[in-house]
This record gives sequence, C-alpha cells and structure tokens, in this order.
Amino acid sequence: MILKSDKSTSRFTAWGRVFAIPALLFTWINTWGCERNNEQEPQNMETLPKIEISANGRTFTMTPCENSSASALVEKLEKGSLKIEMEDYAGMEKVGTLPFSLPQNNRQIQTNAGDVILYLGNHFVIYYGTNSWSLTHLGKIDGATREQLLETFGTGSVNITLSLKKGNRPITEFHNLQELLKKTAR
Repeated sequence: MILKSDKSTSRFTAWGRVFAIPALLFTWINTWGCERNNEQEPQNMETLPKIEISANGRTFTMTPCENSSASALVEKLEKGSLKIEMEDYAGMEKVGTLPFSLPQNNRQIQTNAGDVILYLGNHFVIYYGTNSWSLTHLGKIDGATREQLLETFGTGSVNITLSLKKGNRPITEFHNLQELLKKTAR
C-alpha cells in the first residue's frame, strides 16, 4: 500500500521520501571529494598527473586530490622539481614550508598515514600518524604504510623533492583537451 502525502503539490509518496532521502545522502557523501574518507584512495583523480615524493633514495607516488590546491601545486611542478626541508612535528607528521602559497580548501578531516596536506596555505605536510583538524587535503601517497614512511623520512629533519611523475601529461594539455571537446560539442 502506498501512502499519499497530505500536500497535493508533493510529487513523492510517503514511501518515496523514505527511499529518496537516504539515496540523496549517499550520493552527497560519495561526491564529497578527497577529504571525505582518508582510509580509501582519493577519488576522481583522472585529470591531475601523479606527483613523486623522493627522500633518502626512495620515491613514493602521490595521487593528488581534485581541488584548486592540488591543481596549483601541479602547475608549479610543471615548471620544475621542488626541494623542501621537512621537520618532524608532534610525532605524527613531517612539515616543510613551501616557497609560495597555494589556495586553501580547508575541511574538517581525519588524517591517516600517507595523507599529504596543505596547512595555512604554504606548509607541505606528510602524515604518518592520525590527526583531526580543518586542513586542505592535497593527496594520498599510494600504498605507503606508516612504517615505510617512518623508515624513509626518519625522526629528524629530511630533505624531500617533489616532481611530476615521468610519463604524465601536463595539466595544461588536459585543460586544452577539455576546451576543445566543449567547442566541438556545441
């Protein structure tokens, strides 16, 4: 039996509302972006090239988030690699100052090992522990464990190098392709 709403202008039945609200909530959660659930790999990262993070003879690959902060970082790295001196902070992260500021997309998130964060617009942070704070998620180091990160970055200061992964297409080529597709679709 389907129960009709008392309002004649309503298009949904009472049962329709019961199913529509959870479906909308599920859709919203799944489109929240990179910050929504740090236990999974970042989602929808098809347009930005991967970033390599090298230190002490080891190289990790980072999958960037789809946000203006990660896009701006990729644009900077298209001009060349970047060296950052990182310091240990609070036994849970490495922090280094960028020579430029990036746009912030702060959200309350829970970090995990391998999360790469932008703090205050000009601090590059690699987490090997957990933290909950309003931060900008730049990306996630692919498949790295806490132990691997600690082994590579150590407990003191470390110099890292950021660069675009070889074989990636620059972001400008993707933007040009998207513009071309929009023009031909008209």
